[in-house]
Amino acid sequence: MSALFPASPRGVGGLAAPRAGVPRRTGEVVAVKTISPAMRRIVFGGPEMEGFTSLAPDDHVKLFFDTPEGESVARDYTPRRFDAVRGELTIDFVLHRHAGPASAWAEAARIGQRLSIGGPR
Repeated sequence: MSALFPASPRGVGGLAAPRAGVPRRTGEVVAVKTISPAMRRIVFGGPEMEGFTSLAPDDHVKLFFDTPEGESVARDYTPRRFDAVRGELTIDFVLHRHAGPASAWAEAARIGQRLSIGGPR
């Protein structure tokens, strides 16, 4: 099941909220590959990826990460690949030395973990 983003112009903590009508779903990590010491490739799948489409090279998705303070922050990513037959979305993450929420999540990601995904847009 996917949900739609709220229509409000500002989200929690003053962060920009996603636009109305953009589907939000939960993806499950099905593969993790270290590309280099500073990059990880993570593949998301699962039943909620049904209906996901990525039709253009400039599509982007929002990934939502929980912070230690209990807030959710969004980061934009361009899909590396979407396999419509398998229902799998591949995202490449840069692992920063001073990791923010996305980089820290990607560095610790394991198969079976779940992450909220909005879009594509």
